[in-house]
Amino acid sequence: MIDRLRTPALLRAFRFIAHLEAVSWAGLLTGMILERAVPRYHDLGDRLVAVFGSVHGGLVIAFLALGLLVAAARGWRW
Repeated sequence: MIDRLRTPALLRAFRFIAHLEAVSWAGLLTGMILERAVPRYHDLGDRLVAVFGSVHGGLVIAFLALGLLVAAARGWRW
C-alpha cells in the first residue's frame, strides 16, 4: 500500500494532470470545431486535432493512473 505521507504530493500531481487534461481537451475541441465548422481553417483544425488528440490521450491515461494511486493512498474502497 502507498504511504499516506505521499498523499499530498499525489493529490497535487493529480490536480495538475487534471488541469492539463482539461486544457488539452479544450484544444482538441477547438481543433474539431475549426476542422468541421470553419472551412477556412480546416488545415489548422486538422493540425490541432493531431497534436492535442495525442497529448490528450496520454494525459487521460496519466489521469487514470494517478486516480488509482490516490485511491489506494487514501484507502478508498471499490
